[in-house]
Amino acid sequence: PDDLLTGPEILPGWRAALAVEASRLVRPLSRIREMLLAGALTVVALVGAFVALFGARLNRRIGRLVDGSMALAEGRLDTRIADDGNDELAVLARAFNRMAERQRDTLKAAVEAEKMAVLGRFATSFAHEVRNPLAAVKTAVQGLLATDPNSDHRRLLQGMDEEVDRLDESLREFLAY
Repeated sequence: PDDLLTGPEILPGWRAALAVEASRLVRPLSRIREMLLAGALTVVALVGAFVALFGARLNRRIGRLVDGSMALAEGRLDTRIADDGNDELAVLARAFNRMAERQRDTLKAAVEAEKMAVLGRFATSFAHEVRNPLAAVKTAVQGLLATDPNSDHRRLLQGMDEEVDRLDESLREFLAY
């Protein structure tokens, strides 16, 4: 034995003794320690692989959101992001898609409003350009009506005066529209 451990005296001259071989006690504990270390390394490797796998997947999904945001910022309003899944990133992708649709609709409405404003300015300018000569024609017709003694001419001039009034009313309705 490597060591002999003696205990207290039981009877006079009698003591209990224990023969200890340390190598036989330590060997199984060393094996257990090695197995625990191997298990811990395996768990660490599995957790690392799990983190790498899901981290790469998460990185791709976030990358799609970033790319979509950049495309939308550049004016590509038809940009949409795949919203597969039920997690927070899918909810964010759906919100992004709704935002892109609203932005497209808002821009379309703004363009239509601008077109209508341009059309309104054109209509006002057009009506002004037509009304000025029309006023001159009306003044000339009324002057001739007041001075021409020929009844045939007066009937013709009266018809012209009525047509000028009808055209002026049409311009007023056009501008109101």
